[in-house]
Amino acid sequence: MKQHAKHGKQAVVSIAAGASQLPLIRAARDLGYEVVGVDRDPEAAGLAHCALRVECSTRDADAVVRELDALRERVELCAVLTQSSGAPVVTAARAAEHLGLLGLGVRVARASASKPAMLELAREAGLVVPERIAVRRLEEWRGAPPLPLVLKPACAQGGKHGVGLARSAHEIAARFAAARAASDDGVVEIEELVAGDDVVACVFFDGAGARTALFLDEDSGFDARGLAGARGISVPSARASAQDRARIEAAASALASACDVGTGVGFLTFRVRPVGPPVLIEVHFDLGGDSIAAALLPLALGRPWIPDVVRWMAAEPCPDPRYDPLPTALRFVCARDADRCERLLEIETLPGVRELAIDGGTDAPGWARVGYVAVQAPSLDALRERVRAVDAALASPFQESPLSLYS
Repeated sequence: MKQHAKHGKQAVVSIAAGASQLPLIRAARDLGYEVVGVDRDPEAAGLAHCALRVECSTRDADAVVRELDALRERVELCAVLTQSSGAPVVTAARAAEHLGLLGLGVRVARASASKPAMLELAREAGLVVPERIAVRRLEEWRGAPPLPLVLKPACAQGGKHGVGLARSAHEIAARFAAARAASDDGVVEIEELVAGDDVVACVFFDGAGARTALFLDEDSGFDARGLAGARGISVPSARASAQDRARIEAAASALASACDVGTGVGFLTFRVRPVGPPVLIEVHFDLGGDSIAAALLPLALGRPWIPDVVRWMAAEPCPDPRYDPLPTALRFVCARDADRCERLLEIETLPGVRELAIDGGTDAPGWARVGYVAVQAPSLDALRERVRAVDAALASPFQESPLSLYS
């Protein structure tokens, strides 16, 4: 791994400086780094915590590189990071490459902004991925795999927005329209519905290698309208067998070596099936989003997690990243749950509930995520029971329509 000489004040670059980047900015500052915040909004919440700022769009990689290049006369830049997805990931990779710092390979960063492109890279690397097609026009769906089908935006605007299940041909049009409306580039991915359980691997990539730090379980489902959403996520995984873990670790290593992933932290979602190797569903280099990075892992590890990522990217000496988390789960609160304040107050008194956070508006549609309940237990069996109690109190729309992605 490349090492940086320690002399003078060093700075970490945060590509984007909005509220979602605050955990990253604070982690870098707590480790003794100055922070250079890059954001086109001069009022971005994180800029107040940055020693230097670059008022520039995080989508304009060329402009960001020029501005950072000019700053090298004033400060020693040692790492470029982002907690965002999509274009900021590409900009971070471009900037790191130009500055001679550790970072994702630019080709992989560009591919990660599009689900079809990233899965195609993975397929070329020998990983198993769903059978799928990417289309711009509704009539092209006839070339898709057999029903039932999952339709999703190729370049998603966030979460599972626009993802839907078509169980019959007459449902295709509605699912296509929703997916296309949520796609940044107008491309819709139509893929086979793979039966199995969703297991997420947190992977630290280092050059041509990959080290899996931990495995998480993700619960996703469809409501009565066929719209997808996440019910929650938990750690450590109770679903992945020793064989599943070994296969996932081998897949991550194959991806690293075949695709020149470079250095970074990724969250790889696999569909673990009763028979056969795990199927890669998604790849994210956004540090797991706020739910994992800022809520789940700090509780499970008993300490902030993002500083580990900063150390990794700044080439600081750090131990092999393999974690032993306390059994912890997040159950997501939807908008209609937040409307029932009395019920939410009751949930806070349930065994093992560590936190109830409502961070979104209750005017969001139906079950759109507006917060979470954090639950802990001394064992996986106890965690399972406590999660059931929280789910019963939330009465989520997935329980009204229990069809799930892996049923």
